[in-house]
Amino acid sequence: MFKYNFGPYIDGLFSQSDLGVSSKLGLWLMPAPPDYFPFMVTLPRLEDLDAVVEILRPLKMGSVIPNTVAISHAAFDAAASGERREEWIKDGELHPAKLTEKGLGVWNVYAALYGGRDNIDLTWQTTEAALRSIAGAGIYTAEQRGDDPVWRSWVEGICHRPWT
Repeated sequence: MFKYNFGPYIDGLFSQSDLGVSSKLGLWLMPAPPDYFPFMVTLPRLEDLDAVVEILRPLKMGSVIPNTVAISHAAFDAAASGERREEWIKDGELHPAKLTEKGLGVWNVYAALYGGRDNIDLTWQTTEAALRSIAGAGIYTAEQRGDDPVWRSWVEGICHRPWT
């Protein structure tokens, strides 16, 4: 399930010196797929985290969603928006009006589908139907998010195309 390395992630060992000795090497052999489809799901309540994990687990393990799935709290995503913390937090609580204004939920899920267009259409129908079972969840794609800085930071970061 973890495509980046064998065992612990040890890339930092080789950044300061040449004292490391490579004993195992892994290569990502997947060719660039013909299409890429990132998406975002916003969850309005703290309790929705359990539901989304239970929905996403079989989709991820069955390779319906081949890309990394990232689940982020709104307080973390607020930092990518470039706004001050005081605008998002009031009396130690998240400000719900600001979240909905920015199109965020208390929890936000980022992932991507890739492969052939027909395959993406089929897996998207399955994925979207499963995620719509969470009451109040918002499901967004690149068309709806556009130039949103939070969306861009995730799509260019965790949901990046590993072949670029």
